[in-house]
Amino acid sequence: MITQAAVYGLGGIGKSELALQDATRHRGRYRLVWWAEADTPINIQTSLANLARAICASPHSIAAGQATVEEAAAWAMAWLSAHPDWLLVLDNVERVADVEAYLGRLSGGHVLITTRRDIGWQALGCASINLDVLTLQAAPALLASLISGAARGAATAGTESEAETARELGALAEELGCLPLALTQAGGVHRLHPRHERAPLPAPAAGHPRPGVQGGGTGP
Repeated sequence: MITQAAVYGLGGIGKSELALQDATRHRGRYRLVWWAEADTPINIQTSLANLARAICASPHSIAAGQATVEEAAAWAMAWLSAHPDWLLVLDNVERVADVEAYLGRLSGGHVLITTRRDIGWQALGCASINLDVLTLQAAPALLASLISGAARGAATAGTESEAETARELGALAEELGCLPLALTQAGGVHRLHPRHERAPLPAPAAGHPRPGVQGGGTGP
């Protein structure tokens, strides 16, 4: 069974969204799920400290609230090391070295990493998962599903043929590099602005979105 995995790929490819969907879908399997911002060592430590305070949240947890970030993060690592059945998502890791010390101590649960770095993970015992751009067949299909209320409606009304719509969607998908995040943003613009009043397309995002559950978790 894979207990530690690193999902890598370009910015905007959908790594965080994939991790979010996985955490949400399998939430019932774990006694605790925690999302940690992991782009810097300080953010990793702060996220772990927040985990400690969440675990200890009660009227009798004054000590947890008074602990320093370093102390609380160390307590969280001790708790994770001593308990099974948890999921820790380390989102947007910039350097393998930033999480190396943590991974060696986390064996009782599951760790899911999102990163743009494609090397160094297997040496730490992590399964590497390459998340690539969509194909030129799948990307237009995604766009079509996102703007079905606008573009398809226009096509059936006779203002443009379905073939022309398909060509436009293919060209747009290719222009956006078939990046899922950029396609989703473009689809949202098209839904808000039908063809007769279409707004300029948004520029492809350089990074990725922060999921809504960021910094949250479930209690033990």
